[in-house]
Amino acid sequence: MRLSAIIRVIAVIVALDAVAAVALAASRSTSPCSRTAFPSVLHTRGRTLVDANGCTLPVMKGFSIQIGPWSQGTMDSIAAKGAKFERLVLFWDDLQSSDCSALSATGQTYIAEIDQQLAWARAAGIYTELDLHLNVGRIPACASGGATEFDDYMSHGQWITQFLAGRYGSTSSPEYTADVVGFGLNEPAPVSEPPPANSNTIMEHDQSTMLSWIRGPGGTGGYAPQWIGFVAYAYATATPIFNALPGQTNQCSMCANGNPNAYDSVGGNIILDFHDYLVGCTSAWTAANPGSPADGCDGREYDGEVYNDSNGGWEVNAGESRYRTYPISGESEATARAQLANYIYPYTKFTKEANIPLMIGEFGWDATVNTTGGRSYLTDLMASWSSASPAIELEWDYGVTQSHDGWASDPGSSALSADNSGWSSFTGAFLAARPVRRANRYRTR
Repeated sequence: MRLSAIIRVIAVIVALDAVAAVALAASRSTSPCSRTAFPSVLHTRGRTLVDANGCTLPVMKGFSIQIGPWSQGTMDSIAAKGAKFERLVLFWDDLQSSDCSALSATGQTYIAEIDQQLAWARAAGIYTELDLHLNVGRIPACASGGATEFDDYMSHGQWITQFLAGRYGSTSSPEYTADVVGFGLNEPAPVSEPPPANSNTIMEHDQSTMLSWIRGPGGTGGYAPQWIGFVAYAYATATPIFNALPGQTNQCSMCANGNPNAYDSVGGNIILDFHDYLVGCTSAWTAANPGSPADGCDGREYDGEVYNDSNGGWEVNAGESRYRTYPISGESEATARAQLANYIYPYTKFTKEANIPLMIGEFGWDATVNTTGGRSYLTDLMASWSSASPAIELEWDYGVTQSHDGWASDPGSSALSADNSGWSSFTGAFLAARPVRRANRYRTR
């Protein structure tokens, strides 16, 4: 056989081997992952949540849920609608009062109520984050006096954090349960207004301290080393990346961006919490930023914080009584869509750079105020989330005043916002929405 023929035969063999290798890799990548049965210890991997077997979980939807007059039937009905996750809202002054190193008498009762709520959620197949709900005026007397409630927490919150971690996150605790997956703080406030240039760095430092209370100084021990840390920048809305939008120049050029590796020293395993109530930007944006397109507004000002309309700014949130419709008066839906996308863009960009998951920890629609355009708003809002690929999406809220709360998810059949089942039609559409994969958008039914 001539040398040229031998070379051709070898080339064919090599090509066939390459094809076989590609086919084998493809078969492995498409083979189903054997998911761990609920409840599984969850942890983050890249921008996703995975179970104990390393299987990637689909996006988990659910609610911020307060301790209330619920029952197993309540949680079963929530699960039946498709919810898989609750952000359990805990009020600090229900746990402690005059002594920040012990539960109060009320706290003993409250802990029993938390135990019951967790048992109902577990039986319904729902995972839980424990959310210590700051910035709502619920600080115990033993902790008050700081510049902000976040300051109060950093000075006096170690004991209650470790108590919760030890009770629900330590595998040696009788109350341990894998369906309680982690801990976070609601909307931590910056140290001052306006926030300093290093506000993002301070937020990261303080929440790293919080995680060290839970996991130990190196993030590998402590009370609950496997717990996920739910972390946030100021108010869960301030930008993690200044001037993130292409061509953007209206924000601080000297301010510190978020650090993609900020939590590595305490074990990583974090989810970034973002609260998304933006409906649109007023015409004041164009006046304040001449030469910028109206759809360029991301709702934030120079210091990276949101510039809410109620404070003389231009960001309009759901629930503002002066702006009852979507899109807001004088604005096209195309412009509103662009503004929604711009608002989340810094979080999309940062979570991609940091390779961490994003949680939409709060969003919603106040049916007593927002009278028109709810379905269009939901469709456009969820479309704006698509490139961010959130691991968790949670509506606000399932609170104790369902029957007369405009934000309520399940207000009852007599409510104007409800469908025949008694659930909010906005909530029903949210839970029924499925991704349209080719367009990378959500479709609401």
